[in-house]
Amino acid sequence: MFNPIWSRCVRLLAILCLNVLVLSGCANIAREQVAGSGVQDDSAVAVEREVKELFNQTYIDPLTRYLERYSSNPARADFIQQITAERDRRCADIAARYDGQPRNLETLERYRRGYNYSCPEDVAAFEAQVEGVIPDVDEPDDRTLSTASPIETAPPVETVSDAQRNECYLLTKIRNFNEARALCLKPAEAGDMRSQLNMAVISQALRDYPQALHWARLVADRSPEARFVLGQLFANGQGVMQDYAEALTWFQRAANEDHAASQAALGMMFLQGQGVAANPLTARQWLLKAARQNDGRAQYYLGEMNEKGVLAERDPLQALAWYDLASRNGFREARARIEALSQQINPEQFAQAQAQVRQIMDGGQ
Repeated sequence: MFNPIWSRCVRLLAILCLNVLVLSGCANIAREQVAGSGVQDDSAVAVEREVKELFNQTYIDPLTRYLERYSSNPARADFIQQITAERDRRCADIAARYDGQPRNLETLERYRRGYNYSCPEDVAAFEAQVEGVIPDVDEPDDRTLSTASPIETAPPVETVSDAQRNECYLLTKIRNFNEARALCLKPAEAGDMRSQLNMAVISQALRDYPQALHWARLVADRSPEARFVLGQLFANGQGVMQDYAEALTWFQRAANEDHAASQAALGMMFLQGQGVAANPLTARQWLLKAARQNDGRAQYYLGEMNEKGVLAERDPLQALAWYDLASRNGFREARARIEALSQQINPEQFAQAQAQVRQIMDGGQ
């Protein structure tokens, strides 16, 4: 006997199954289309956006840092060429600006402090025109040495070729530490100071902390960067017992020679009370010194002090301006704070805060 209710249920079940099949098929087709179009792989878009942000900021050092980090990445080869050209263009602009300034030690020191990291060739060319500059100890000019001098005793460093030293310097600069270690060891053992410093940096990066300690101590009296490495080792307990007081001493010695990263580290130790009584005012003073040398970490923590209301009332506007500077100088952690604060601030307010921070960067308080 025919049952109309049963028949209706069968039809509904059939329609439901058909819908499931259709929807499943559409979903598969959609996934295939996305996969075939490459939409899910947005890495190239992300890199292009990153490079655009890099070009929009006005400083040179972030370009150099980007090159050091990604120069060996074949996927970024086209972008690396663009960034190299832009970095060279900015260095040329700076060189043209200094070309009209007095050739004296004061101008040279200012040039070195601001641009030796990214434009060393241009700084060296300017230095060659300044009278009274003593050549670097680790790179003597043979023309200034008398062959009759009894002091000349064929130092071991002469057994290492210039090409090997240059390879050591370059590979360390672009952070290719595994290859750099093999090339830096021989000139470092032969007495080349820069190679010895590189060995300290390389060993720390590769977590060979006893070697980092050895090489850093060897050149600490001649290199603020080596003192910074020692400060990090003691602060983090790497290769030695953790000792904040000892770390503070090394950071202080390097910071006194205007080493920006050491000034930032010293500021953080005063802020957090590590190895010394907490002193937010002194912390801000050291962070400002580093920030004025475009140290992104120091700029970030100045922003954090403003956001949290350390030393004064909370100032999210000025905090955002500091975070923006930090991000432009390559400190990525600042991006999250920028996203959080920018929702609360309009462009006009932000422009005013940027002007305040620029005034502080130029020497104001």
